[in-house]
Amino acid sequence: MHATMMPLPVGDTAIEIVVGRDGGPAISRVRALADAVRADPPPGTVDVVPALDRVLVVYDIGRIGTLQGCIDHLAATVQSPAARRPAAGRVHEI
Repeated sequence: MHATMMPLPVGDTAIEIVVGRDGGPAISRVRALADAVRADPPPGTVDVVPALDRVLVVYDIGRIGTLQGCIDHLAATVQSPAARRPAAGRVHEI
């Protein structure tokens, strides 16, 4: 697993996955990862929050089972082809 893609706990209600510290364009990878997590969320997931270079997964501590199980689930998602595929762009008409 790439070092910048390791899921790490943030306090006791969230896990963060940083995807953009290797100098490459991160936003399409962030969107792909966020979409992959939303498609197969760990138990207890409350929200998936994409940012410029990271994805924050907020969970309900009473419903996740174990923190390590949640981290393992996200680590598998990070390695999935869906998380590595660039997200489709959106068209906005003005």
